[in-house]
Amino acid sequence: TTGELGNALATSRQLFEFKKEDLDERLSGIEHWSTERREKFLAQKRSFLRYLLDDDDLRQHPEIVDFALSDGLLGAATRYLGMVPYLSRVDLMYSLPRGSGDNIASQLFHLDHEGVTQLKAFIHLFDVGEHEGPFTFIPADATMRIVNDVRRLRKQRGSHHDVELRRYSDEEIDAVGGTKDIVTVKGPTGTGVAVDT
Repeated sequence: TTGELGNALATSRQLFEFKKEDLDERLSGIEHWSTERREKFLAQKRSFLRYLLDDDDLRQHPEIVDFALSDGLLGAATRYLGMVPYLSRVDLMYSLPRGSGDNIASQLFHLDHEGVTQLKAFIHLFDVGEHEGPFTFIPADATMRIVNDVRRLRKQRGSHHDVELRRYSDEEIDAVGGTKDIVTVKGPTGTGVAVDT
C-alpha cells in the first residue's frame, strides 16, 4: 500500500543519509592516498557499489522488510514467477560516482548467473534523472541476440573469451546495434522497476 511504501521510503532515506555520511567520512581524502592504495581500492566492485544495510538495521526497522513482503510486491512476484517466492535479500544499494569512462564490474552490461529465476525490485529513494546515473538494463528478448553478436564481434577482433563470463563495454553494445534496446529507469521517489535478472 501507499502507507507501507511511504514508511519504508522514509526509514530507508534516513538510513541512507546516515550510512552515506559515514561512508563519505571514511573515503574523505582519497585523493591523498598513495597511488597503489587508490588503484587497489578503485579496482574493486566495492569501490563504487555499496550495500548499506546489515541484519541489525533490518531488525531495528521491520517496516522495510514488511514492505518487501507486502501483498503488492509479493503478489506481483508470485504472479510473474508462477510460485510463491522467498525473500533472499533486502538492501539499500549506493552506487558511488566515478569519473566518466571509469566504469567497472557491474557498471558495465553483464549477465547475472545466480542460477535461478528471480525478480529484483529497484525502488528510487530519491528522484532519479539522467544526471543521477539511472539503472539501465536490456530486456531478455534482446539479450541473446546481443550476446551472440558480441561473441561474433569478439571473434572477428581476435578475442576468444566466452562472452557470458565477461562484461560488455558500451562500445561493444553499440557496435552490434544493442543501444536501441537499452531501457533506462528514471523517475520520482518511490518509482522503480522489477527485473528478472
